[in-house]
Amino acid sequence: MVKRIPFYYNGLLLVLSVIGLIYFRNILLPLAYSLCFGVFVYPFYKWGRAHKIPKGLSVLVVSLVFVFVSSMLLYLFAFAIQGWLDFFNAHGKELAVVQDSLLDYLDRFDLEEYFVDQKITEHIMSMLQFFSFSIVSYLSLFALSFIFYVFIFFAPERHLQRMLDFRDTGALLRTYIRIKLFISLVTTVCVSFIFVAFDIDYWESVAILVFILNFIPNLGSIVATLLPLPMFYFAHGFEPEFWFLLLSTSLVQFTFGNMVEPKIMGSFLNIPGIVVVFFLLVWGKVWGALGVFFAVPSLIFLSQINPKLRRLFA
Repeated sequence: MVKRIPFYYNGLLLVLSVIGLIYFRNILLPLAYSLCFGVFVYPFYKWGRAHKIPKGLSVLVVSLVFVFVSSMLLYLFAFAIQGWLDFFNAHGKELAVVQDSLLDYLDRFDLEEYFVDQKITEHIMSMLQFFSFSIVSYLSLFALSFIFYVFIFFAPERHLQRMLDFRDTGALLRTYIRIKLFISLVTTVCVSFIFVAFDIDYWESVAILVFILNFIPNLGSIVATLLPLPMFYFAHGFEPEFWFLLLSTSLVQFTFGNMVEPKIMGSFLNIPGIVVVFFLLVWGKVWGALGVFFAVPSLIFLSQINPKLRRLFA
């Protein structure tokens, strides 16, 4: 008879796991990225091997794909941050006026003392500059991910299949990524047409962040809707155009994020929203901003380990 493990051992294991995830973040985050990317391109690698393409050449091809896609992501992110920096530099005086108006409004509720020492525009600028400077750390993250990625694909074939196609993990994760790519791309194209039609400055920077944020389930579309509000305001004030822009972009985000995507995802993915939000908060706390992108992939992986979680996937 197998002795049952006391329940508090599971709690202790969970605590140690979270501590390990935080402590080894700089190693585990690149590993997670390389595994997710490897899962996505694994069918191309298998196709090459099935057609007698040498292993070295197949690894070279998927490695070039990794370098190209990762470089494009880094470039687009840097371009978006630079666009926001240019926007706040160009509208510094107007932002100061908005800040003064906000402080006057807060003074009615005796809240000004909590904000009077805060330079809102300076904090926004410093935050954007932090993201631009942290691109160097992102570059090192991609470099370490590339090393993991190459070593993964040079593993023996049976080990490679276990890592990148474990049970249904590979198929589920690839389907999830394809759907998110499609939804994010279509959403970005729609809001970009709206931005161009209303002559919004630096719309390219907003469009790039909209594309990236839509990969974050539930919360990403909300942030993507609120993100361009400063640009709407400085382009049209609180005129009818502002409210039409807000309404139209919200409608696009709602249509694709809350109607089209759940309809497509519902055929194979059935995760309650509260579970997704919980995992978003956990991974955001453990691995920072990049961690939220691994919320659903981690759920997919856990569902293949724990049979009780498989009911989340039809």
